[in-house]
This record gives sequence, structure tokens and C-alpha cells, in this order.
Amino acid sequence: MRRACLATCLLLALPACAGKADPPADAERQEVIDVAAGTYRGIQLGAGPDEVRSELGPPEPVDEDDVEGLSEHGPTSIAYEDRPCPSPYFRYEHAAFGFNCDALRWIEATEPGVATLEDVAVGDPLEVVETAYPEAYCGTAGGGEYEEYPACSLKVVPGRFAWFGGDPITVIAIALVPLEGVYREEPFTGAVFELDAGEFVTYPPGEAEPGDKIVCRIDGKEIETFVPAPNTGVSTDPMYVATKPDGSVRAECGGIHAETAPPGSW
Repeated sequence: MRRACLATCLLLALPACAGKADPPADAERQEVIDVAAGTYRGIQLGAGPDEVRSELGPPEPVDEDDVEGLSEHGPTSIAYEDRPCPSPYFRYEHAAFGFNCDALRWIEATEPGVATLEDVAVGDPLEVVETAYPEAYCGTAGGGEYEEYPACSLKVVPGRFAWFGGDPITVIAIALVPLEGVYREEPFTGAVFELDAGEFVTYPPGEAEPGDKIVCRIDGKEIETFVPAPNTGVSTDPMYVATKPDGSVRAECGGIHAETAPPGSW
């Protein structure tokens, strides 16, 4: 997990270099993460940097402008306070700690066998998360230029959030704020309207509705977008779709509106 900047921003999970903390001799299960209390080996979310140093010793030196996380399966985004204040990042071999305004905001653990009090451990299949935490939201994280991977996130109690990434699990994270980035591909249940190159169609109110799909077939390709809310438009070159205040929908597959018409201009 890449360290978050001030304010909400994108985090990119990248592999880390070796740190200084010594791993256990084997991968025996160690229930040392309390997701409800927000602690890892007795270190409490909200603690200061000196408290972490006193427990674990000095962290590995890191470049504050390019901080790499411990696992490629960590959270993809996290919110930081939008104000200038000390926000150090500590990394050890099997644990990372992110501070905001000198208060510990999130912890990431990758030590084999490290487990929550509900007995979900690094190395377990991801499916055990939903058994231990029925409220967990499980799906896919990553995407775009980065490899997708399975993950689960959940709100444990107010002000306590958790993340389980990879299958089998390679990282467990806890935080004071939501650990975001899990999504699901839900089946599409709306209507689909198809247009050929050069077509300019008006659908009466109620025929095409917000959320329905418009497909433009042009130059041997299919470009798609969704019907927007009333009095707005959406441009997906070379297609433009607008919904009028009365609910009528106008769609164009190619042509001048596709690149120039502002929302509500039809």
C-alpha cells in the first residue's frame, strides 16, 4: 500500500524492500490483531510515532516522496486530513504504520500466520473473512494499469475499519478511516439501445431511462455509455447522450454534438 497524501488520494499497492523487524521462526497462528479495538501487538490506532518506536525499535529508512507498501494486495485508497501536519510512515519487515498529524491512522501486517482475534490469518483463504465477518464487503480491487486481486473490506465498529487482501490472504490492515477500493461487477439489468454511425435518435419520456445503456456502432467498434439524469448530458467520443427535463432522451452516434454539446444543450 502506498502511503496516502494529505486529503483523500489514490494509493497504489507495491511490494516492499526488506525491513528490520524479525519474523517469527515459523508461521504459527498469532492472534495479535484486534480489529474492534484497533490494535496490532498492543499498538493502538491513534498512537504517536514515539510509542511505535518504543515497541518495535527504529523503522526502516524510507523516501517520503515515494513510499512503497508491504503488499501488492493492500488497500487502494485512504483519506488523510486535508491540512499540513506531520504524517510520517514507518515500515518494518512485516508491518507498516501510517500517521496523520502524528496520530497512527492505519496499520498493515503481512507476517505469515498473524491473525485477528476472530482467527482470520495471513495465509488463510479469503472466503473465511465472510464467515468471521458477515458484514464484510468482498470483491475485486486494483484494476486499470494494475493487476486486479480479490479483497474484502469492512467497518467493524464506528471509527474502526479493516481490509483483507489476496487469496490466500497476504495482508491484513486496520485503520481509523475506511479502507477503500473493493468493487463488484453487478449484472446489468437495464435496457440497451443500439445506434449505428450517423444516427440521431430521440426517445420519448419513459422509454429510455437513467441507467439504461446506449451502444454506438461506428467504424467497426462498439462504444457504450449510460443514459444520464434529467437535464444532463454525457459525451463519450464519438457519442453524445442527453436527458431533457421532461425525461426524453436524445442520443447521437457520431456528429457535432458528440464532441461539442454541453449538458442540457439539446
